[in-house]
Amino acid sequence: MGFDEDGHEQVVLLARSLARCGREHVVVACRGTSGVKDFLQDLKYFPTRLTFAEGAAHWGFMERAQSIPIDRICEVLASGEDVTFTGHSLGGAVASLLCLRVLESTNGLYEKQVQCITFGSPLFANCHLAEFINKKYKDSFVHIISQHDFVPRVISLVSIVQKLLYTSENHLRGLWILT
Repeated sequence: MGFDEDGHEQVVLLARSLARCGREHVVVACRGTSGVKDFLQDLKYFPTRLTFAEGAAHWGFMERAQSIPIDRICEVLASGEDVTFTGHSLGGAVASLLCLRVLESTNGLYEKQVQCITFGSPLFANCHLAEFINKKYKDSFVHIISQHDFVPRVISLVSIVQKLLYTSENHLRGLWILT
């Protein structure tokens, strides 16, 4: 399924498991970075305050997650099926935020039916959102990264550089140090 809202294209795969091990199961897979549009979305790293949870998230990842309608996913959960959100890189960050949107829109009603498993996902949450997720939904999220994968660490590196460059006294002060 492809979703395009206001030019923020996101490709998502919804697949029902064929395995019959007690409960029905649906996988929601979000595509990772796959071209120039996705790369430009990755670069929108400034935090944006969330309307549905405490804290802020990476602007570009949140745009993608908000462009995906959650009505069908909520219907699947209401019917008793389990849902696993997944993705790699950009897709992992989008899957995490999409999962959080679903959990919060249902007031955590389906928390035991929801799991988010990501691979090589970059950091997407500020410290307030991370605390919110850990306090409320810690058991629903699993993030897997390779120790040699730089993508999960890039956002934190950009954040450190940004703090060095921009101080509260003068937004250009840090630039003078680098010239």
